[in-house]
Amino acid sequence: MIPLNKQQKEIFEQISIDISESFFLQICQQEIPFDSIESNEQLNVLIAANAMYRSGVPIVNDSLYDQFYRYFKAQNPQHEFVQNVEPELIAQGKTVSLPIKMLSTDKAYSFEEIKKWLNRVKKIADILHLAEHDILLRVTPKLDGYAAYDDGQTFYTRGDGIKGRDI
Repeated sequence: MIPLNKQQKEIFEQISIDISESFFLQICQQEIPFDSIESNEQLNVLIAANAMYRSGVPIVNDSLYDQFYRYFKAQNPQHEFVQNVEPELIAQGKTVSLPIKMLSTDKAYSFEEIKKWLNRVKKIADILHLAEHDILLRVTPKLDGYAAYDDGQTFYTRGDGIKGRDI
């Protein structure tokens, strides 16, 4: 088993989770399947892995984290962890109010997933009595680890959805 590096260990010790370091490593190194552990343990793995990623010392790659996250979300769709935007670390730059509220993003890995998302948007528009031609979509760049908004003059990180960083 590959141990945590010094920075990862510090982060693991700082966050408030209820799993052992060795158990966490076994999950991250896929020695124990994520779907075989309890929901509260899954949440603790996600919290720790996310904290390490956002601190610049990831323990798992994006694909594996996304796999863990999607499984947890499917099993716990109403859980606060999957319902809220997780704030990005804002280490440098000026924190500013965003011109629009930026909610959480969904990843799409296929054209079918994009079509499903568009159908959900249309369904909500119907409920709100909005014509399809009044729906405006904006596609913005995704930097590794950051969702962003570009208003044509300033490029903002999502931050906590209300305040971000002018980059």
